[in-house]
Amino acid sequence: MDWWLITFFIGALLSLFLPIVPALFQLFCLLLFALVFFYYKPLRTSSGLLFAMCWVLLHAWHYQHQLPSELVSMMHDKQSMLIQAEILNLQQPLQVNELQKNNVNPSGKQRLIKSPARKLNVKVFNVNGTTLQQHFIARLSLADEKINILNPLAQGQVIELTVKLKPAHGLANLGGFNYQMWLKSQNIAATGYVTAPKKLVSQTYNTSPAAYQLSGNASFRQQLFTQYKSLLPKHQLSPLLLALGFGERSELTPEHWQLLQATGTGHLIAISGLHIGLVASSGFFMVMFIIRILPQRALFSLGANNIGFQQRNSRYLAIGFSVLLAFFYGYLAGFSLPTQRALVMLLLYWLSRLCFIKLSLIRWVLMTLFVLVMISPFSLFTASFWLSVYAVVIIFFTLWRFRYYLQVGHSFIRFVKGLVVIQLSLTLLILPVAAVFFQKVSTVALFANLLAVPWMSLFTIPLTLLSVVVMLIESFFAVFFVEPVSYQFSKGLISLSTDSLAFLWQWLSYLADANYSTINVSLTEQILIILCGSFALWFMFFSRTGSRPRLFIYATLLVSVVCYRFLFTPLLNKAEAAQHNQQPWQVIMFDVGQGLSLLLQRNQHAILYDTGAAYPSGFNMSEAVILPYLQYANISVLDKVILSHSDNDHAGGLLSLSQGVAIKQLVTNDAGIAEQFYDAKNNHTKAVVREPNTVKKIASCHQGSSFSWQGLSFDILSPLASIHNTKQSNDNSCVILISDGRVRVLLTGDISTKVEKQLLQQYPKLNTQILVAPHHGSKTSSSQSFLQQLSPEISLVSAGFLNRWHMPVNEVVERYQDINSPLLNTATSGQIIVTIYKDDITVQSYREHLRPFWFAN
Repeated sequence: MDWWLITFFIGALLSLFLPIVPALFQLFCLLLFALVFFYYKPLRTSSGLLFAMCWVLLHAWHYQHQLPSELVSMMHDKQSMLIQAEILNLQQPLQVNELQKNNVNPSGKQRLIKSPARKLNVKVFNVNGTTLQQHFIARLSLADEKINILNPLAQGQVIELTVKLKPAHGLANLGGFNYQMWLKSQNIAATGYVTAPKKLVSQTYNTSPAAYQLSGNASFRQQLFTQYKSLLPKHQLSPLLLALGFGERSELTPEHWQLLQATGTGHLIAISGLHIGLVASSGFFMVMFIIRILPQRALFSLGANNIGFQQRNSRYLAIGFSVLLAFFYGYLAGFSLPTQRALVMLLLYWLSRLCFIKLSLIRWVLMTLFVLVMISPFSLFTASFWLSVYAVVIIFFTLWRFRYYLQVGHSFIRFVKGLVVIQLSLTLLILPVAAVFFQKVSTVALFANLLAVPWMSLFTIPLTLLSVVVMLIESFFAVFFVEPVSYQFSKGLISLSTDSLAFLWQWLSYLADANYSTINVSLTEQILIILCGSFALWFMFFSRTGSRPRLFIYATLLVSVVCYRFLFTPLLNKAEAAQHNQQPWQVIMFDVGQGLSLLLQRNQHAILYDTGAAYPSGFNMSEAVILPYLQYANISVLDKVILSHSDNDHAGGLLSLSQGVAIKQLVTNDAGIAEQFYDAKNNHTKAVVREPNTVKKIASCHQGSSFSWQGLSFDILSPLASIHNTKQSNDNSCVILISDGRVRVLLTGDISTKVEKQLLQQYPKLNTQILVAPHHGSKTSSSQSFLQQLSPEISLVSAGFLNRWHMPVNEVVERYQDINSPLLNTATSGQIIVTIYKDDITVQSYREHLRPFWFAN
């Protein structure tokens, strides 16, 4: 059975590496082969491989076909639609300013303070009055000012919304967060936003809000959440109690996340195995303690011969209460994926005890993986799945390997030794996985978790859950006695929970403030960490103890790897830099939606052309796309940042970029951007990069100027003057021709056909091999004459997926087709990397070459 479970898990993994999901007929044939293999005894073990592949791919096929074709056509045409749906996720209460709340104008309208858009996960069952045969989940953005204050939204309600939807899609860049993959893991098939009726343009309430409640009351979980939040004090750590009690982390601030990541304690905030195990074990031992102190004979009067029977029933009662308490905690957390994994392990453990089945640790883990793949196959491509499974395996192997050492001494000494050994193993061996998934490692995680794990387990988590239970009891008594509830006991427990968190937070803040508490790792460093982790794993668990020759070999290999990384690699890079004319260079166009950001890279040096957009919510392309890739590529300094012009979709991410990477020179034609940049730098008190982060020089972009960089020549072709502050900023874009003597690349910004005509007149012999399409493929650019003279071999365009301007427009695409120049679009291809060699040019895209797997696209 163990081998069948192993092959099942291997098959589930192999199914992820297919480029496309097979057709339904092919999956049916695969299922037939699996059945034949299962009933043919010599091949029975390998049948698990085919069963798992069939199961995962069937779910993938179902996910890809759950949207009706008519609905997909409406999405592509960007049509508004009226949907009826059930709210699935918890909703925060509306934050209303009391002054505005009481400020009612003569028409009876109430104004609401503006707040960031909230996220609604809804199950859609009706579109434009037509009931869908198959429901689907959509994730919507909705501003609070579009909600009726007298009837706020809540989980469990059925509402009617006017929305615009898109099929699930996300930015696709190396090193960055794959939003589309996350949407799949949550089974979300579409995203979009709630459109407001025209009457709602003035941020006031009236009789036609954007969201109508049709039926249904708030879920029990929502009621508990709303009541609990009303009891929380105004404290910076209150959002952490919501995360611990209800799994709701939307109110955690960037400062919270930064500290948790720096100390490696983020796992303590997500309700997972530690929390469920703690609650279940506490419930079990509490019931057993109560039963032991009760006079059993007086209560049951069953005689001495039935004491054993009573004890067995008592154990059943304790197990039942343990499971119920764990499920209640899982319900509060919304049965998230980490919670599901913990509950599955708990149920398998108690089931084996009740049925007197002896499960080995290996079979227990394998059966848990089997059940998890069956109930949630898409959890296989989430980082939390691999981290939690890997952590459980490490804990079991550590307890097995050091079992004799951990069984010696007083019970308290054994507890301390177990805590230190397990945390040391976890910290050391999880480093490779954390480096791969998050591109950063915490150097203080061991010291943070040595205190945080027992402190949270003994004080914070029990107090938080107890405060929720006591609040529920107080509300229950209020219903029977019909009296107002003061919730004094709940508030007292909440206060104790907050105080316990505050004590721990001071320790974590001290560790996070240390220099190099978090180290960003590049792809090369990730490989080195994986090698070191593999040596450590083999030495700890598979090598024979006391083997000095093997220890010497592993130490020699480790020292060799470190020396190669920190001594020989820099020397090799210097030697390569001396021959930079012979080295390839890259043009990397990021997938930044409707905007532009392009990186020129050679010999670990880089120049960035535009930064993408920044949005009022705080989301910006520098933090989401550019900085993760620079970290992935081990680039800590940008030689230049060139802003084509001042539009937000080209220059909005500059300030965030400057706070994450050192910039040697800024090239811009907008004096206002330079002033704002310097003002922001002067007010910035804490550096977040590894070396001084100052712009040494600001230069302007104007026609006739040029410079050389890494053996490449940069000739600026437009604009004419050095500083432009006109309203029509598109035509003032910085147009640059880059050449290595053989291959030319033309960067055009957002110029129109007017500037294109001027360029043709001033540079009659202008041509290029690689062209960045002007203005995202707008109909106001890419004239026929301009394209015919340039005659590019490769054309690149940066546009948003199903953007409202329909860029690149069809007529422009046809012009590129007429000159036989393939137009690569980031909206469909993701990040595009063009590598220029001495005698060849290669093109790679994220979706077709770098990550050509169905689950990532």
